[in-house]
Amino acid sequence: MLTSFIEFIHQHQLAVIEQPMLIAVSGGADSVVLCHHFHQAEIPFAIAHVNFGLRGGESDADDIFVAGLAETYGVSHHKKYVDTKTIAHEMGVSTQMAARTIRYEWFNELIETNNYSGVAVGTHLNDQIETALLNFSKETGLKGLTGIAPVRSKIYRPLINTTRKEIVAYADEHELTWRHDSSNDDTHYQRNRIRLEVVPVLQNINPSLERSFANSFKHLKQAEDFLEHQADLILQGSLVKQNNQITFPKSLLEESVNTYLVFHWLQPHGFSNNQLESMLFAKQGATFTSSLGCQIQVERDGLVLSSHTNTSLNEVLIDRDTRSFIWNNKSYSIQSIPVEEYEIQRNASVGQFDADKLKFPLVVRSWKQGDRIKSIGLKGSKKVSDIYIDHKLSQQQKDTTLCLESNDQLVWIDGYATSRDFALGNNTKNIYLIISKSID
Repeated sequence: MLTSFIEFIHQHQLAVIEQPMLIAVSGGADSVVLCHHFHQAEIPFAIAHVNFGLRGGESDADDIFVAGLAETYGVSHHKKYVDTKTIAHEMGVSTQMAARTIRYEWFNELIETNNYSGVAVGTHLNDQIETALLNFSKETGLKGLTGIAPVRSKIYRPLINTTRKEIVAYADEHELTWRHDSSNDDTHYQRNRIRLEVVPVLQNINPSLERSFANSFKHLKQAEDFLEHQADLILQGSLVKQNNQITFPKSLLEESVNTYLVFHWLQPHGFSNNQLESMLFAKQGATFTSSLGCQIQVERDGLVLSSHTNTSLNEVLIDRDTRSFIWNNKSYSIQSIPVEEYEIQRNASVGQFDADKLKFPLVVRSWKQGDRIKSIGLKGSKKVSDIYIDHKLSQQQKDTTLCLESNDQLVWIDGYATSRDFALGNNTKNIYLIISKSID
C-alpha cells in the first residue's frame, strides 16, 4: 500500500515541492493513514480539521483526537468550528453540501495564507466505486463513469487506488488509532446506501469488485481519451473551411460514427443534443441556430457551420440539453452535476439550482417592471427594481443584467439573488450549474 502512495508522490513530484502539504484530517482511518504515509515518506505536512458540530460530543472527541495526532507528528494544526446547520439554513442547502463548501473554502484560504503546496484528502477506491454507481443510476455520459480525478486544481488524492479494506488493514498493522464517524452508518444518505446495501450485493457476485472497478476506470478513461483524439484527427482531415464557414461533408455523415463526430464538433458551439440529433436527419435547407449564435445550414454537401457571435439582449431559450450561451458579452457554461460531486460556492455570480425544480425551456432575459424574486435569506418576495437600487446600479447595468426565468418565475439574477423556490436543499439530487466568463 505504501508503494502505491510513493508512486503517486513521484508521479506528481510532491517529494520535491518545498512547501508543506496540507492534509485534511477528519480522524477517520483514511486520513490517519494518509498522515502516516506522509510522515514515512518524510514529506513535510500540516493538519487541518473542521468540527462541523453535527454529532455533539462525538464531533468534539474527533477534534481532540486530531489535535493529539498533530502533536504526535509535531506538525502545524489548523482547526475550525462551524455551526453547520445554521449556515446550511442561511445558504438554503443541505448540511452535507454546506459542510463540503465550508471545508474547501477554508482549505483554499489556508493554502493561500500559509503557502501550502495543496491539500491532500483521503479519497480512496471505494469512494470511486460509490461515485460511479451514483452517476450511472442518474444517467451519465462516459465522463461520469471514469472515476474521480487523482488531482484536480490543488486537491490531491494519494489513496485513490487503495481500497477501504487495505486502509484499515494498514492502520491495524501499524497500530494506528482512528475515529469512526457514526453518520456513515445512516442509510438516509444516498452514498451510504450505495456502500452499505448495493456494493455488498455486487461483492457477493464478484469478490474482486474493487480491482475490477479499478481496471474498468482505467479502460474507460483510455477509451474516452482515444475517442476524443480520434475524433479530432478525423475532423482535422475532413472539415472544409472556406469563407468563414466550415463544412462537415455529407460523406462523413453516412458513417456509423457520425453522431459522435457531430456531437464532438458542434457541442462547443452551443448546439443542444436535440438539435444535433435533428440535424442528422433534416432535409436540405433546414437551419439550426445555437445558444451561442452559431448557425448550421443543412446543404447538399453536408452541414455548414457559420460562426457569428450573438451578443444582443434578445430573449434566449434554454432547453434541457443546452450547455452554453452568450449574454451581454459574457459566455455562460451549463453543467448538471450529481450533488455528491459538487462543492457549493457562496457566490451570487454562480448559478446553483436544484435541477429537478426547473421547468424547461428556461428563459434568459432582461428585467421587467414588476418583476419580483423570492431571494434566499429574505421573507416573502422583493422587487427586482429595489434590488437594483440597493446595489446602486446604473440604468445600463440594470438593463444588461441577466435574469433567468422558469415557468414564469424568476430563478436567478446574475450576481445579486437566487430564488428560494429553486435553491439547493436536503432533497437535491442533481445541481444545475451556470458559470459565466467575460468574453475578451
